[in-house]
Amino acid sequence: MGIGEKTWVAPTGHRTVLQLQRISYQITLLYLGDDRIRTEPTGAYRCKVELQRGAARIASVPAVIENIVSHANNHADAVAAATPAPAGDTRNPPADQVLRVMITDNHALRAADDFLGTGGDANSKTDSYQARNWMRDVRPAVPFRVIVRCFQGGAPIDLAGNEKVLIEVKDPVEEFSQNQGAPRQFLDRFFNRFNRTGAAPDRGDDNAPVPFDGVRPANAGPSTTDVFKKAAYAAPPVLHAAPNGPNSVTFGSLSAPTPHGGTRAKFDLTAVTENGVQVGVADPVFFPWPAGGDNYRFLLTVLADDQDVRDRVVNGDEVMLLDHEHQMIPKPRAYVTGRFVVWRRVHFRLVVLVNNTAAADINWASIRTIYARDFMDVVIPPASAFFNLALATWRNELRSEFDPGGTNANFNVPANFNAASYNAGMFPPFLQPSATMARLEHMTNRIIRHACTQVAPPVNPDPTVDTAQDRDWGLFMMFCKLSAPLTDFSAAGAYIGDRIFWFAQQSSAASTTSTAAHELGHALYLRHSHTDRTRVNYVDAGGAASQITLVDGLDNNNMADHDQNDAFACLMSYTRPVTANPCGGCTLTVRFYDRVAVARDFANEMASGLSAARIVQRRVVGGNPQLNETIPNLPLNNTMDVLALGRLTPYTDRAGNNLQGRANISCLGQPPLSAWSKSGAGDVSFTVVANNRIRVRGTRRGAVAVTYQHNGVAASVNFTVT
Repeated sequence: MGIGEKTWVAPTGHRTVLQLQRISYQITLLYLGDDRIRTEPTGAYRCKVELQRGAARIASVPAVIENIVSHANNHADAVAAATPAPAGDTRNPPADQVLRVMITDNHALRAADDFLGTGGDANSKTDSYQARNWMRDVRPAVPFRVIVRCFQGGAPIDLAGNEKVLIEVKDPVEEFSQNQGAPRQFLDRFFNRFNRTGAAPDRGDDNAPVPFDGVRPANAGPSTTDVFKKAAYAAPPVLHAAPNGPNSVTFGSLSAPTPHGGTRAKFDLTAVTENGVQVGVADPVFFPWPAGGDNYRFLLTVLADDQDVRDRVVNGDEVMLLDHEHQMIPKPRAYVTGRFVVWRRVHFRLVVLVNNTAAADINWASIRTIYARDFMDVVIPPASAFFNLALATWRNELRSEFDPGGTNANFNVPANFNAASYNAGMFPPFLQPSATMARLEHMTNRIIRHACTQVAPPVNPDPTVDTAQDRDWGLFMMFCKLSAPLTDFSAAGAYIGDRIFWFAQQSSAASTTSTAAHELGHALYLRHSHTDRTRVNYVDAGGAASQITLVDGLDNNNMADHDQNDAFACLMSYTRPVTANPCGGCTLTVRFYDRVAVARDFANEMASGLSAARIVQRRVVGGNPQLNETIPNLPLNNTMDVLALGRLTPYTDRAGNNLQGRANISCLGQPPLSAWSKSGAGDVSFTVVANNRIRVRGTRRGAVAVTYQHNGVAASVNFTVT
């Protein structure tokens, strides 16, 4: 006999089987709370994660995760979302629900790592996290409970004992609406290529694939066994509560679920008594790769003897599947959740205000909006995170830095350290000749160390000591004024590593805010776009002259990191407007994609904004460089300098000036001359000069074609060696 049948012995002694009412199974999915999985300060799991509906933390647990597609909803997209593969697909239902998996990630680039310079060419943020054992801090384990009940008619009955829960994971299409303009166009191109089909339009299965350090293989959707673990049930008969309260499950006790039918997984049910009836419980744990913006949808069904229970006929009727509200789930649909979207969160532990700067000088909401587009939640610092540095402490820290022996009489002159001097800037006039970048970095560390001892509770160890970042402190910022540029480097701010950066007040709140957002980008492993820039005279092929900005493609510039359609306007460029956002390449880095792999596998697309390149001659006229599109003939054994330049790009700088610029891409090849070739009856030789231009020497008379080609960007010129 199967479930739902009973044997009755009649008075005649004959055995009669009574056909009873229709059998149904009900699924309920619960979230068990952000403190269920035990975090261990020195163990394998230290991740702080919370689940949010929209942007609000789900605090009251256990909380039902609803089935979002009802039996009455026959919209094609809803049916596709609720139907398992292969009949269903990754579309989103019109009435979808977003649940954020919010990971606290207060790590930042180490000072010991040269990732912002050439050391970052072959090392990415994901490399750094794995090498430093930080993945245990950011890969979340999100605990759920599935409860399966059986009913005969409306009455609960015992499970048969052969049931299991089947979970399928879908990867819906990425969220793009928060990005506009060039970043949106870049992301469209990227995800139209890196999805299951490898072609537009992107219909999903586009979470971070293995080449970018994700868990989705190329040309495939996610596997449930890659992003789920299972926990053992404990503490019956408490069915609806997290077992044993907080921290009741150790990460080490989690195990792999059983694969089933390709990318799905099945979970055993533990029998638990509820009001005298046996129900089944499984505790799956969602364990996604922590790439921001990756999104997942869960589909749940019930198996009996590895067969969908709805394939069975009992008492003359097909078995039904019900959701948490006892609504029927018609076959082939499943209990389908909203989208679980991975986010990261970063905090500021301390903001030290120096020289009478104020928290209101920074538009924190603007910074938050900038990074929210990249699935990064920048928490606006509370009032308790701000510390005002006293004038007397400023003087003492300066003396400790510049005059530890107490021999400089200028430190005893009251006018050097009065209120006006303090309000003017970090360095009094007598110290201005010694105001270098290194000195300012030392002062930043000194001032932050002092502030850490004064706040309540004290920050101990402070970030200059906790370089391993074992404490979940967050970021540390010093906000000051500079009365004059530094003597060795004109900088508005700098990230100095180990979660510490400084920046100076600018001419407007918008410019100050942009500087703060830029330096935060460095903490998040973003490298510079265009920085070294020179105004030069440019003469086109028709003889028309103009002034353009010439950007050095190598000097403090990491062009392979950035979408060159947007590099002049990227937040990490010095040519940016005050309203700048990260370019598309930066967006992927913030989201935890492997930047080195993106630069490798998407190189031509990253460089496409340089197309319409030109090879120009460089001359010095009246002591100033001049660039000419017209290439003259070259006498034998003579030389001329040429440059390969990206297309002419209009841009607006932080002062609001509308300008035009070109990027010098002459030496981007590895080695630089690998991008250059020549052909024709004549011949020339190439030499790299100053790592920014090519010196061409005529070595044989005749016509010559010189070509530059790198990452799909090409330009050619023709001339004659005479």
